[in-house]
Amino acid sequence: MEPALVLPSAGADLIHPYPLLAAARRRGPVVRAALPGAGALWLVTGYEAVREALAHPHLGKDGRADDGVQDDDGVQDDGAQDAGPQDDGPEGEAPGRARPTVPTPDHARLRASVGRFLSPARVGALRGRLHAEARALLTALPPADEVDLVSAYTFPLPFAGICAVFGVPAADRAGLLRLTVLMSPGTTPESSPDTSLETSPGPHEPIAADDAFARMWDYFRALAADRRRTVPHGDDLVTALVTEDGDGRGWSDEECASVCLMLVVAGHEPTANLLGIGALLLAGDPAAAGPLRADPSRVGAFVDELLRYDSPVYPGVFRRSSRDVRLAGVTIPAGDLVLLAVGAGNRDPEAFPNPTAFAPGRTAPRHLSFGHGRHFCLGAPLARVVAEAGFTELLSLFPGFTPADTSRITWRPEYLRGLTGLPVVLDPGRRGTGG
Repeated sequence: MEPALVLPSAGADLIHPYPLLAAARRRGPVVRAALPGAGALWLVTGYEAVREALAHPHLGKDGRADDGVQDDDGVQDDGAQDAGPQDDGPEGEAPGRARPTVPTPDHARLRASVGRFLSPARVGALRGRLHAEARALLTALPPADEVDLVSAYTFPLPFAGICAVFGVPAADRAGLLRLTVLMSPGTTPESSPDTSLETSPGPHEPIAADDAFARMWDYFRALAADRRRTVPHGDDLVTALVTEDGDGRGWSDEECASVCLMLVVAGHEPTANLLGIGALLLAGDPAAAGPLRADPSRVGAFVDELLRYDSPVYPGVFRRSSRDVRLAGVTIPAGDLVLLAVGAGNRDPEAFPNPTAFAPGRTAPRHLSFGHGRHFCLGAPLARVVAEAGFTELLSLFPGFTPADTSRITWRPEYLRGLTGLPVVLDPGRRGTGG
């Protein structure tokens, strides 16, 4: 069957994908399509169809039936970190980008161990620390001068949250952050908004993305070994993993490194993209920012609506059918690639009245950006707390921040959805006054 449409992987349609996704949805909730780098596939665009597919037992990453344990290289196999077909590398990677092979932990064991550590109550205890991290990043910036908010704030803040969960020593964070820049899909050292992030944390030579990936895995393996040697009693995830998991068995150093690396891949980039997209919306829409400045308790509803309105999940979640699957009246043959267009489902007018309007506090169904079903994103509580802290502190310290030059706002060149550059002036009223 010939594809009914071709999805963009670059260019203006990638920056503004929603008209195309809406047009695809009008053809039906499940249609034949194509994506550069992935080839022909089935595109699922309707809210109910995407929701059903996310939890379908015969739509998995590798074409096997989903028994609840078989397919995961991260904490969230139904949500925002998916960016390419599972045949082409770990989740979060664009098609064609290879990664060094690392041990894949058992999915059920991973969720049992990590789930306890990322519970809403435990993550909530980090709220004060994350607000402090956000304030520290912001107060270090020149308020009257132009600042790239991505490299200075929206990218490093989520990593600070992950480091807090892992118990990464403060002295190691800057080097690891440099590696995450190199690992980010669609980001190259040449396009990095901050050239200080182009080198490794050791010798100052340029390194490739795959090398950065391997170096980060080596770092976490060494961190696990160190925690094991010192018989630790810290309240962090690495300590918990090397001590014991839900079955009373400790994780090996290699397994710990894999878990940490997967959490970075799955959790950092999507949350950073969410912060950047939200900051852009707030900078350009005083009507959206005003209520949040007046009542910070509304920030949680703002984050939820942002996840629905402009999710960082693009092009969506890739699956492959393990047998013939009937979805929204369409039969998907066994072995076919399926793309669950989360952003299209989140704007389905049959689920969300007036879906193109940004309306915090909606009472419509839950958005799909964190997935659905038994693989609902374990990192959702941390992502929410980081985003709420990030937006609250930004509006508290710099309520009038504004884009410095909209023509220089830059987006990821391929896959995922997020900004690579957002030049702003944090305090326009101080510009030209000598600071």
